[in-house]
Amino acid sequence: MQLLADFVAHSRTWRRLTVRGGAPRLSQEAPMEKLDRITTNAARMNGEPCIRNLRLTIRRVLEALALYPDRAELKREYPELEDEDIRQALAFAATLIEDKVVPLPNVR
Repeated sequence: MQLLADFVAHSRTWRRLTVRGGAPRLSQEAPMEKLDRITTNAARMNGEPCIRNLRLTIRRVLEALALYPDRAELKREYPELEDEDIRQALAFAATLIEDKVVPLPNVR
């Protein structure tokens, strides 16, 4: 089993966006936290990143968060899911889209 967290933790750094005087600025870089609950195994779920080596993929956690905005309802549906699992799934997803431009429809 390979921990994706080790790769992510050593390959990127966080930069915090702060707003002072109306102008956004990036603060100093800080080392990224270790995502020790995100695992991958080629023999499980086709190698997709999962939570704690369960058969619960990061993608499914994000879909569930969109479907169940109420955390209590989400935890009833997925009792094995802990708050830290959700937080690390969101942090992992954020690192994946960090440098990508996502086209949005023009809204008027």
